[in-house]
Amino acid sequence: MARFSAYYILENNLRQQICSRQLIEGRPIRSESVLARQYGICRNSVRKAIDHLVADGLLKRVRGSGTFVVPLSSRKRTARQDARPVGKTILYLSFSSLYPRSSFIARPRFNDVFTGWDEVFSPHGYQFQAAHVGLDWQPPESLFSGEIAGVIFDGCVSQNFYERCLRGLPCVGVNGYDRSFDCSWVLEDVFGEKDLQVEYLYRCGCRRIAILSDESEIPVVQDSLVAYKAALAKYGLEYRRERVLFWTRPKTNGILLSEDPADPPDYAPRLRKVFLGPKPPDAVICADEWRAVNTLNGLKRLGLRVPEDVSIICRVHPERSLTQYRMPFAFTGFNCRKREVFLEAAQLLLDEISGRARTLRKTIYLQPYFVQGQSVLEMKDETGKIK
Repeated sequence: MARFSAYYILENNLRQQICSRQLIEGRPIRSESVLARQYGICRNSVRKAIDHLVADGLLKRVRGSGTFVVPLSSRKRTARQDARPVGKTILYLSFSSLYPRSSFIARPRFNDVFTGWDEVFSPHGYQFQAAHVGLDWQPPESLFSGEIAGVIFDGCVSQNFYERCLRGLPCVGVNGYDRSFDCSWVLEDVFGEKDLQVEYLYRCGCRRIAILSDESEIPVVQDSLVAYKAALAKYGLEYRRERVLFWTRPKTNGILLSEDPADPPDYAPRLRKVFLGPKPPDAVICADEWRAVNTLNGLKRLGLRVPEDVSIICRVHPERSLTQYRMPFAFTGFNCRKREVFLEAAQLLLDEISGRARTLRKTIYLQPYFVQGQSVLEMKDETGKIK
């Protein structure tokens, strides 16, 4: 912290307390003399920290009365935010609120990120830096160094963190959509994906469709449930609560940890009641190939065959090597174009940094495309087309 001088810790703490509403809107903060004693710094350092927060529109000095917290509804984008120094580093920021650090630094995901950087940023002389934020929400020091030209953030970001660390920086989100953030987004089309999955299963003759995920608390999974219900209604199919096979696998210190392909979980106990009961599902939508493999193995333990008894459809990544999942065949599904999401996010961020899109915020959804597999039993007419 030494490189940021004495005022930095005070400024960062006050910013966090304001954004988390520990300091009440419209009420005065402690006096400069009290803050100086509390933090063991001089009055000039206190004044500098407060000056920065005033310039950012978080605090307001009232002559003769003190310094007050500006209500959220009155905060505006400030000249100081627009005038932040622009460095030559692009920061990829991931968050434990979605997945652990190990998931974000896994080679397939980072290959997707590097695609955007190599193709878009590298020709313009930008460097690449990656950082991960844990559940303590402590930002990397580089965010405040003036070296960062822009940020691509991937994960579920708290309002507090966004307000104190990202607002005012050119940034694009690729996960954990929050419309209150003043930034652009490039996202996988979860609603479109579920509609396409249900439509395809319906065309193949499936009428009792279940949905499965072991990450039920993640916002994108909750969105998928809403989309699933809407798709069922669109095609006149019955929604039944017991066909929503959602649970949350164990966490460590609040973080949803990755699972080991060498030691896969047993889904059979969670599938037994639904698939061996009356009117069992004839198809199941899985979040991805990992969940699909575990579902297939669980159904096998119950004496059911895929796709003869139960069809499986999921999100697929045919460009990646998934031999570690020990898949018996390629799954039928839709590719949500994660690599293209990062590529589009990179281009959008470059446009914002260069000033071509500074005042135009965009939310872009990339349409998934179909990938033929062997996990859905297709009903075809005499011409060979799916009915």
